Amino acid sequence: MAVVSYASLEYSYCLTYLLIDSQLSVLPCLQQDLAALSEQVDKTTSMYQTLLHEFPDASDHMTAKQDELISEWNSLLVKARTRTERLNEAESIQMYFDDYRGLW
Repeated sequence: MAVVSYASLEYSYCLTYLLIDSQLSVLPCLQQDLAALSEQVDKTTSMYQTLLHEFPDASDHMTAKQDELISEWNSLLVKARTRTERLNEAESIQMYFDDYRGLW
């Protein structure tokens, strides 16, 4: 049976708090990057429309690439949203534990 000291629990708690806090501080940068990428996806979509009219013989290839781009973009947005939600949940749990520790 392993004995866990209070100091090691305290260290683990501090490390967890720092990791959550550092990840939360990166979220605004992630949102800015996603906004910039969104502009690029929009430009690519408009370019796709233009090229589709200019080169109808390559429409199958271009449509496949456009569909792949949109699919990957949507997947990235879902992953970013999920990451943000999980970090917010982790922060809420951490605040709960902070309040609970204050009662000791």
